[in-house]
Amino acid sequence: MKKLLGLLAATGLVASTSASVVACGDADAKTLGSVTLEGSAEKMIGTVKDVTIEAFVEGKATLNITSDKDDKTILSASNSTPFTAENLKSDVLITLKNPSEVTKEEVKEVLTVKYNDVVIGKINVTVKKDTGLALPGDTASISVSDTEVSLAVDDTKVITITITGTVEGLDVVSGTPATATVSVIVDNQFTITAVAEGTSTITVSSTTDDVADVTIAVTVTAAGGDGETEE
Repeated sequence: MKKLLGLLAATGLVASTSASVVACGDADAKTLGSVTLEGSAEKMIGTVKDVTIEAFVEGKATLNITSDKDDKTILSASNSTPFTAENLKSDVLITLKNPSEVTKEEVKEVLTVKYNDVVIGKINVTVKKDTGLALPGDTASISVSDTEVSLAVDDTKVITITITGTVEGLDVVSGTPATATVSVIVDNQFTITAVAEGTSTITVSSTTDDVADVTIAVTVTAAGGDGETEE
């Protein structure tokens, strides 16, 4: 019995040591390369050349590549050519998972490369801010026909809003309604009415994410002054 217990204890010790070695191997895996993706389309594909496996396993022609960001990764990676018994070497290609989604800040990820559940190494990837393809119509914005307006008291000015892309929930407010008021927006136009001498900032905004507000500086002078008059 003592011999049996000793044998079990020894076996347990070996299993524990083996697991530690595997974990250590994952953590200390060699760096296969470092890749930077940035800006222009031709720089949005990273390549790590000549990643080599020790032996081909039937039915396993591809690498298993995972990110330290797990399901939040913005990357897609794969070997460029399938492995065979005759071909044990392939480049690894790294791209954005969604190329049309432009990155708003720099992102760093570490990719772990495995073949047949054995870690081959790791790849450090840096994705620079503003990397991606902004497709036509993807960038939404608003602009106005005038950004500076001078009016005499009781004068009015019609402002036209120009929309690029998809913009929803337009709104306009006057910073100083006692000086200048604004009408509601109808067909992408609104009217500024001068009420009293002074200045006011008119702000046009939308509920669409990432669409910058637009402001109009309004100066109101005494009635009969040099302000604009809408004809």
